[in-house]
Amino acid sequence: MFLNFLNTRQFNTVFLGGISVGAVLFLVVNLIPFFQNENTDWSTSAFGLAAVMGGLVVLVPNSEVRLLLLGNIKLKWIVSIYLGLQFAFFMVTNKPAAISYILVIGLGIIFTKQLQQGKDWSIILKKKNNKLKVVKRSYTYTSKTTEKEYPDQQQIDQILDKISLKGYESLTSREKEMLFRASKKED
Repeated sequence: MFLNFLNTRQFNTVFLGGISVGAVLFLVVNLIPFFQNENTDWSTSAFGLAAVMGGLVVLVPNSEVRLLLLGNIKLKWIVSIYLGLQFAFFMVTNKPAAISYILVIGLGIIFTKQLQQGKDWSIILKKKNNKLKVVKRSYTYTSKTTEKEYPDQQQIDQILDKISLKGYESLTSREKEMLFRASKKED
């Protein structure tokens, strides 16, 4: 759904940014003695998904998703319930992950708000286009003016007959070229 509204580079920025920022935040928060946890099992993909979902709910909050038995439900409610349940799970099992999770959701929201204001953070992942080099060569053009390039007298007579019958405009570009070359021919 994210890719329907933004491009792949922006998705990768939010997802990978959520993963990396979430991982760093988790490690930093885990250093605080109050939040230290022996259980260091955590999934960084949850951080990436949280950032994407936080950004998506800001981008299109009233978009509806059709669920099989429940019908149409607005995206903001689905995201809120999912993120709330995930946060509650992290609070019970792993407090540093819960704090990191909330901050990563904020990162996704901030990214989307900045994007709406015209500031695209995904430029850091943009590939630089290789500029084309201009190669200067000296070309030598040789004009091969052989007798074969000039039309013979029979072709010239046919072209002149066509001009007298139908006018100059009736000539094809090839016939005009032949007539031009014949006029440049030196005897």
